[in-house]
Amino acid sequence: MRRLAIALVAVTLLSPRTGLAQAQRGSLSGTVRSQESGELLVGVSVEVVGTGVRALTDGAGQYRIEALRPGAYTLRFAMLGHAVRSERVQVRSAGQVLDVALPLDPVRLRALTVLLERTRLLGGPAGRSSIAGSAAYVALEEERGDVYADVHRALRQVPGVTVQEEEGYGLRPNIGMRGAGSNRSSKITLMEDGVLIAPAPYAAPAAYYFPTTGRMEGIEIRKGSSQIKYGPHTIGGALNLISSSIPDVLRVQTEVEGGGDRTWKVRLRAGDSHSHIGWLAETYQLGTDGFKRLDNGGDTGFELRDYLVKLRLNSGRGGAGYQELELKVGRTEHRSSETYLGVTDTDFAADPVRRYAASQMDVLDNDHEQYQLRHFLRLADRLDLTTTAYRNEFARNWYKLESVGGRNLARVLADPEQFAAELAVLRGANSDADALKVRANNRSYLARGIQSVLGLRLEAIGPHELELGIRYHEDEEDRFQHDDGYRMVEGRMERTSAGAPGSQSNRVGRAAAWSVFLQDRLVLPRWTLVPGVRYESIGFT
Repeated sequence: MRRLAIALVAVTLLSPRTGLAQAQRGSLSGTVRSQESGELLVGVSVEVVGTGVRALTDGAGQYRIEALRPGAYTLRFAMLGHAVRSERVQVRSAGQVLDVALPLDPVRLRALTVLLERTRLLGGPAGRSSIAGSAAYVALEEERGDVYADVHRALRQVPGVTVQEEEGYGLRPNIGMRGAGSNRSSKITLMEDGVLIAPAPYAAPAAYYFPTTGRMEGIEIRKGSSQIKYGPHTIGGALNLISSSIPDVLRVQTEVEGGGDRTWKVRLRAGDSHSHIGWLAETYQLGTDGFKRLDNGGDTGFELRDYLVKLRLNSGRGGAGYQELELKVGRTEHRSSETYLGVTDTDFAADPVRRYAASQMDVLDNDHEQYQLRHFLRLADRLDLTTTAYRNEFARNWYKLESVGGRNLARVLADPEQFAAELAVLRGANSDADALKVRANNRSYLARGIQSVLGLRLEAIGPHELELGIRYHEDEEDRFQHDDGYRMVEGRMERTSAGAPGSQSNRVGRAAAWSVFLQDRLVLPRWTLVPGVRYESIGFT
């Protein structure tokens, strides 16, 4: 850890952002519009070339960049579906304004507009205004470059969404919508880039996994019947996390941060696009020693390492048969020194961040791999087909204290006087062999499937946008758990017996599902009607 901390400090000192932050003398702001229509553009990337500093336009099409040393800069404006524009500007003082109009890239724009409709809940950041129903979009990279790495902080600004914290860092959120339960986010449809991302959304939806929020660029939320396209959970709502997009121009970004409790974060991202190919490589890593205090010392933090690669191949931009093929591969490694064991009311009042010695062996290990292959084909100006094949593998083992002296932990903490001997052991008093039972909650998950959406635009009565979708999905949960015995010796736990693998639970649950939906979006002069129907056939074994 010491060598890692030194390396992080070195990178921070060499970071161009550090140099810019030291000279907070000038600022630059402005508005970005469409050159053709004059419409304000939301989500435009505004980059100060050569510095690593960038911003995004907000809901009013405005951007702002602070802490620029006086001098000449090149600003690059980029947005999917629009041509890239570069502007040279001389920054002299605070309050300088530069307004820009971006021209369209017509062929690419039409393809992207349709692709976003097929793979996202809102069709992009600006799609909220045209959604029939309750919807919200949270930009995780705000105009000043702040990153919401904690999903709790991001979702608290959305009405109708309830969030229950678990460990204080937003790693395993409990999310509910419109009164539906929030336990393990099992009552909502959780997706990443339009694909089911929960480890086993049908067979075992209440699992300890949530995508790494820090590497996302946005969160889409739809609630109630407006998200009927996105089952299996169509009562509460759907939540879609949008991973980093392949940039239109060469972009290299580095972020290094440090804080209290030896907290550190590193984010490296690079990508580029050419006529027929685009790519992105990214890693997001986060760690801390934790804010809780373990009796006799020890780690109460976590380490998370996330890796993502995207590769896109596309045809020429002319003609009706435009095609894109995008491969996405990701891996997440996560280790938390976290526990289920609490403390008594008296001990909590004295020290709310205390952890008993008997929780020193409690560790959660997670590994997640995802694979997605998406093909988009624009068959004609009014007909398109989007097909995605996916596979998610998730393994987790939460090794945590199960009982003390054969007693349930909750009973011991609720009545410390009756169970004084057991409580003493939890606090570190010497014990007999096997007085402490630690369970290896070892489980593995597999989810895979293929989904297609056919889109057709008609002009009868008013513009009709018909969508027909079909998905085949199968997933499973494999439990293979055992208990180990420990004794406490002067505040340290020693293993005294090893349980047989699978002796506490050895079972597999599977599910297979066919899903079909049909939806029509009819746009009238003052109304938008969106009738639709969804059918799910689910088999459990």
